[in-house]
Amino acid sequence: MLWVDFLPIVFFLLKPVIIKNNSLVFIYLSLSFISQIATFLIAKNGLTTTNILFLYNFISNIILIVFFIKNFELSKLYSFLILFIYVVLSIHFCLINSSLNYFIIASNLILILIYLFYLSSFYYYSDTAINSLKLSFSLSIILYNSTGIILFVILPFLDKTSQYIWVFHNIIEMISKLIITYSIWKLPSKSIS
Repeated sequence: MLWVDFLPIVFFLLKPVIIKNNSLVFIYLSLSFISQIATFLIAKNGLTTTNILFLYNFISNIILIVFFIKNFELSKLYSFLILFIYVVLSIHFCLINSSLNYFIIASNLILILIYLFYLSSFYYYSDTAINSLKLSFSLSIILYNSTGIILFVILPFLDKTSQYIWVFHNIIEMISKLIITYSIWKLPSKSIS
């Protein structure tokens, strides 16, 4: 999985001028890559990765929510309310419930609802176009999170020794990252917004 996480970063670095206007995408992809490395090293040492997964999901979802707020026009009040609800739910699942499965299901569902809400309001109220990277990034995130909901809902019912669910998860994540990589590759090397 590391090469798939690193590939879009390489394409960004080959076209550094586009990082400025797509900084949240770049930060999200870099965080994903760092998280993959940290998770691998922690698991290799026989330690549990639950805390790093909580932290990664929390930070990456905040980045995604800010991305949606920034790129799909909506009032500041609604945006603040969405961030507040997400933080409260995250605190509930991390500190009170401490269930990684429920946290991932809830955060993925929240991201999908936010994306659909922002996208519909953007297309309904906005007369500006969104660039292809931002749209394909959004769609790849929704693909990954939609599949994540399904996987984490059925995970408790599966044989705990079965690795097939993670193979499927990794395939979906690879498709998501390859969509983003292709979009970055197709961007011109000059600065775009």
